[in-house]
Amino acid sequence: DFDANGDGRVSFQEYSNYVHNNQHDPEINAFFHALYDVYDVNNDRHVDHDDFLLLYALMDFNGDNVISRQEFVHYFSIIFETIDHNLNGA
Repeated sequence: DFDANGDGRVSFQEYSNYVHNNQHDPEINAFFHALYDVYDVNNDRHVDHDDFLLLYALMDFNGDNVISRQEFVHYFSIIFETIDHNLNGA
């Protein structure tokens, strides 16, 4: 469970501990840490309900309050390309 202390939020430390205890590939660890930063939309070093509301708004490109498959794929294509670029330094 990511939320080790049960406070309804996942701190970066909780997430990091979970990843390090369950994933031993350094490249995947780096990817998971970069992905945490994506989910922590408000950059408060905790992932909570507010972050998911903000993430939802970011994915809703046409503003219709529905995340279509196309919007979802488009958003994460951008995110994964950015993560890949940052991790590879390309």
